[in-house]
Amino acid sequence: MSPERNPLRHHPSATDIDVSTVDALFGDSNAVLRRGAEGRRRAPLAEATTVVAEAVATAWELLQEYNPSHDAIGRFASKSGGVGGGGTVGGGGGAGSSPTMPIAADIGRVSLNEAIDDWTRNGFERAQVSADALLTTGVGTGGQSDATAATMLDAIHSGPAGTGTLYRGLNFPRGQDLDAFLTADLDVGGEVSFGLASFTKSSKMAEVFSGPGNGHSVVIKTKGYRGLDLGRKGSHPGEKEVVLSGGPYRVIQVQRGGSYFSRRVEITVEYAGA
Repeated sequence: MSPERNPLRHHPSATDIDVSTVDALFGDSNAVLRRGAEGRRRAPLAEATTVVAEAVATAWELLQEYNPSHDAIGRFASKSGGVGGGGTVGGGGGAGSSPTMPIAADIGRVSLNEAIDDWTRNGFERAQVSADALLTTGVGTGGQSDATAATMLDAIHSGPAGTGTLYRGLNFPRGQDLDAFLTADLDVGGEVSFGLASFTKSSKMAEVFSGPGNGHSVVIKTKGYRGLDLGRKGSHPGEKEVVLSGGPYRVIQVQRGGSYFSRRVEITVEYAGA
């Protein structure tokens, strides 16, 4: 059967994207890992690693197609301004919480519980691809995760802003990768916005994800946010996950420490949207 193609017919400037490839790869990777976890047979480590690596690479290519600024924290550049240039996921490029493009009326929705289950169980990368496509074209990828992304974006942008502090831990094995990540918009006074990005209520969980002592670590703290608190829902309730979207988030403090071979950066941002 030939790969299903998505013409994105509602948006003439959008590129024709093969979405079946990434869906198939993610499906294969989940099946391989699930077989090992359930004890039906132990999936060969090489097989699992190869399939997952291919899936991540394919997802990354699609993310770059829709949103070249998508990176380890899901930074989002709207067509109206761009990350680092005051661009936000707000109507017309201004502060706010509405998606950059209105989501097409024929994009399906699922229940919020179904969306959270898909996000946590089947791989958030596909939903991130769909979210970035929805925010840039209003249409999506044509893949099965469009409904998940649209449902989560609806919930985030229609709900109230949150209070309190959230955290995100990141690890970079190589110094040059950290340098590439630390662009001007992550310095004091810079602003960032997100497509869909995972944070946690637990500072300890963020520390775990930052991999202290193993490469270079970054911890991002946000004071206030607009996001969806997954609470006890989903497959990983212990992570205390909150999924953010929109912005802007203004950088108010950057602290640097560690050694040449194991740098540590703590970035504090505050929510400046409506």
